[in-house]
Amino acid sequence: MPDESIVVASESLTERLAAEWDELAESSGAAPFHYSGWIRIWNGSFSSQPLWILTARSEGRLVAIAALRRRRGLVSSTSNWHTPEYTWLAETPVALQALWAEAVASAVRRLELRFVDEASALGQVALNASERNQRGLITRTIARAPYVELHEGWDAYEQRLRKKFLSELRRRRRKLEAQGELMFSVEENAAAVGFLDEGFEVEASGWKGDRKSAIASSEPTQRFYRDVAGWAADRGWLRLGFLRQGNRAIAFDFCLEAGGIHYLLKTGFDRDYHAFGPGQLIRQEMLRRSFQIGLASYEFLGDQAAWKAEWATEHRMLLALQRFGNNPIGWTDQLAQTHGRKLAKETLALVRKGRRDT
Repeated sequence: MPDESIVVASESLTERLAAEWDELAESSGAAPFHYSGWIRIWNGSFSSQPLWILTARSEGRLVAIAALRRRRGLVSSTSNWHTPEYTWLAETPVALQALWAEAVASAVRRLELRFVDEASALGQVALNASERNQRGLITRTIARAPYVELHEGWDAYEQRLRKKFLSELRRRRRKLEAQGELMFSVEENAAAVGFLDEGFEVEASGWKGDRKSAIASSEPTQRFYRDVAGWAADRGWLRLGFLRQGNRAIAFDFCLEAGGIHYLLKTGFDRDYHAFGPGQLIRQEMLRRSFQIGLASYEFLGDQAAWKAEWATEHRMLLALQRFGNNPIGWTDQLAQTHGRKLAKETLALVRKGRRDT
């Protein structure tokens, strides 16, 4: 039965709502990318559409919130490959279900959510709804995000890694140290912001720069990470990791740490040092540090990769969810997604002809 005390509405992102949103995020133990600040920065960097925010309130108090975009019958998530995970915040399953029902009803064409953790409350609401009503939902896995649970000590964890891999790391470290002293450091918060240019230069010097996927490769992407850095620094979450030989940075990590969890957003290394494996050497140092300071989890984020597989112990299934409208436009959109646009256009033409003939 629906909870009649819950009122779902669309609201503008005011400072008051942002404060309520962040309070809900904090009480829920949410990751940094589920706070209002991250969403505001993301939308300003990557979207030309205004935010469409659904809220659920009980006796005037915010109990659930969803950040979305809405255009021409399509309701979509505020997410792309720079979003580690997308979700909605809710105090209770009933409040989350109320948001889901409103979002589905508002999506004339389709509701499309990307980078939803299959095991999250939002993922379960969507999948359970599809079990009750099989029509109109398509799910697919778009990433398998690796992570390491840090419940055991560093020594016990390291013993589980491939012996040949660790031996190769030691060999490369010796060769690198023979050319000059290696130094590892982690810059934090406001002090870290001054090191962004150095880090971005390192990240762009390798294959990411060649493929135009580095932070510095596009103005919107660089603006996004600079703004995230400033916002995260203000909250005490920003961490920049460096591996240096002498005064030269040869590997770089752009990270956040919040709620006992380490999030690796971006990483890169100097291509001139590729033969020495600086990317894996800084990974060893960052993981060791995470164990030593007592964090609970180390999140690699993104999709699986061979270099991550050397370290990761688990992974999270991130889904793309598409729920189509229960109307001719929604049916046509579903046909276009599953069988091609030509068949969809022909079907819509038949539907319209049938309406004219009746």
